Amino acid sequence: MLQSKKNNHFNILEQQSNSMSIVVPSLYNDMERAAILKIILLKRSSIESVQIGAEDNLVAIRFDPEQLPIEELFNVLHIVLENFSEKPRKKDSQQDVLVKNEGAIHRVVFSVEGMSCPSCALFMEMTLARDKRVMNASVDFKSARGVVIGFLSSDKVFDIIDEHGYKACKG
Repeated sequence: MLQSKKNNHFNILEQQSNSMSIVVPSLYNDMERAAILKIILLKRSSIESVQIGAEDNLVAIRFDPEQLPIEELFNVLHIVLENFSEKPRKKDSQQDVLVKNEGAIHRVVFSVEGMSCPSCALFMEMTLARDKRVMNASVDFKSARGVVIGFLSSDKVFDIIDEHGYKACKG
């Protein structure tokens, strides 16, 4: 039953009808990322348990295959790990950013729909901050609002948020 699926972010060690063990190289000795990944995966009601060993990069997932078919689980893992796997880029000095980017700096204030927990806000903040055109990104779960300062128009910011399963609008 092992799926031979090419993926740059994880390797499948074992696959059963309702469980899977994968190796995620980007988790190596990174307890913070491991904790955040666990929170994000457990947000889905169809994922029953997640065990992560950051010291050996192993992630064991138990899930309900009727609610979450294996191909959909692969898609979830791919989407989450694609954005999650990169180490946060080193923040350039403001002078470097101004030299590398052209155009006006925008301050985009927005509301976000679809966040169910603080880890959603953290995930969106991390995703936005990884864009080289973003100087600063902040997303607050309680108020469901965020601010991005950088070289992105509001439409570009909204597109990034929408691509990750949330809905953004002017706030």
